[in-house]
Amino acid sequence: MSDVDLRSIDPATRARHLGNPEGPVGIAIADSIAVLNRRLNEVAFALLAPSSGDRILEIGCGNGKLVPDLLRCASGPTYDGLDISETMKAEAIKANPATVQAGTTRFHVGSSDAMPFADGTFDRALVINVIYFWADPLAHLREIARALRAKGRLVLASVTARYAATMPFTQHGFRIHEGTAIRDLLTEAGFPEVRLSVERHMAQMILGDTHDREFNMLVAEK
Repeated sequence: MSDVDLRSIDPATRARHLGNPEGPVGIAIADSIAVLNRRLNEVAFALLAPSSGDRILEIGCGNGKLVPDLLRCASGPTYDGLDISETMKAEAIKANPATVQAGTTRFHVGSSDAMPFADGTFDRALVINVIYFWADPLAHLREIARALRAKGRLVLASVTARYAATMPFTQHGFRIHEGTAIRDLLTEAGFPEVRLSVERHMAQMILGDTHDREFNMLVAEK
């Protein structure tokens, strides 16, 4: 259990570690986010709808503690998680020892606008709460489209602008996009079919308060 008191962390520090978790504070925040986002991830996994044998890419995989939930959604998928944080790569490997050892789960450090994967490598891609940290989202989305095979699917989740306005840390460097703007970016990036919906659910936040959370959920098909 972490000795970090999350209640003592100011919004700017929280925002920095959400974008690039490092050290004990980053680990503590990532652990809390894995619990907080379980419902959101369940919705995203259902929309992703992986099939048997699919190869799945997740951008911003964090500590990897929700990866087993994703792998249970289909028979025999393989998984690659990419994160900007070396700390998160180490945590994700620790959280998934058996599948890492078997070679069916792999974790990488890097940026999603320049990925070390060949064209058409993946069947499915997942991006949850990451777009806020991209200075040029179109470049990242085009790179994801490149790495997906024909008929591949991307699921992208992000907070709505209305919900983001209720969270102090989003005022510190977060780039908030309306769902329709993300839909247009996905179309421009090479996804001709994009569906937009909104997911709402109640959740207990890191500081103990309860929020009615609201997310844009986008399903993009090549």
